[in-house]
Amino acid sequence: MEPLELVEVKRRFEHGQTRPLLVEASDGESYVVKSRRAGRDSLINEWMAGHAARELGLRIPPFRLVKAREDQVRFFTFEYREDAAALARMPGFASRYVQSTSLFSSSSSPHVNPAERAAILAFDHWVRNGDRTDGNPNLIWSAAEKQLHVIDHNLAFGPPDESLIESHIFHEDRR
Repeated sequence: MEPLELVEVKRRFEHGQTRPLLVEASDGESYVVKSRRAGRDSLINEWMAGHAARELGLRIPPFRLVKAREDQVRFFTFEYREDAAALARMPGFASRYVQSTSLFSSSSSPHVNPAERAAILAFDHWVRNGDRTDGNPNLIWSAAEKQLHVIDHNLAFGPPDESLIESHIFHEDRR
């Protein structure tokens, strides 16, 4: 599948180390894009863990690769020109933007099916993703739909870590 083309950079998200972009792509959809700034390994981790999560039935926003055309980079505002240039050299990981959501907090846990919480915990343990904690859940919550969306797998496939389960946002569902 060919990467989508970057049409417009709407804004930058300030949370998270990778500082992803909200963009519009050539399919008319909005995506949250991590570029080369996140690091090559991080982008590969996103792609591999995203496919595994989807195959296991976790609710993960649709994702694609997004690239910028070299000849269009100069037309982006100065603020985003470096990011567009990075996307021209190497496609970024693009996760479809989910409207009307907020970052998940543990106070919403009772609204999530315990089997779904346990599945996310098991998945993160399996792919060694220690980056889903109370302070940094890397989950988004749609209160209207009462649906949880799993995002952000750039730190998956890390070193074995026995404390991963204890620090996980759903550690109470380990049984």
